[in-house]
Amino acid sequence: MEKIFGVDPKSKFTAEDVRDAIVECFYQAHKEVAEKQFQFAGEDFGEEALKKMTSNFTEGIVRRAFTETSGDFSQPTKASLQKAIDYMKEFAMEFRTKEIIDANYQQIKSLIDGLSE
Repeated sequence: MEKIFGVDPKSKFTAEDVRDAIVECFYQAHKEVAEKQFQFAGEDFGEEALKKMTSNFTEGIVRRAFTETSGDFSQPTKASLQKAIDYMKEFAMEFRTKEIIDANYQQIKSLIDGLSE
């Protein structure tokens, strides 16, 4: 099986790796919309700055998911990861199709399920 948002499910991985996969998943799913919003501001930030701003923006949304579900972004647990993706699934319904959300959710869930307690 190939990597899931940067994580090889056949290798040993941590809760932090899964958290980073969630950030990457959300970045990939929302980067075009976020970049358009930053470009709409009318400034030419440059490609690297735009990428960094978009990355920070999407990470901020993931951080908020942890906060809203009483989790710790810096020290995620299996339970806090699950609560965060449940929260983000509902959040993403405003922006993406159910099929895309379900597919990404299942991929991340498979990583969470692969963690030991």
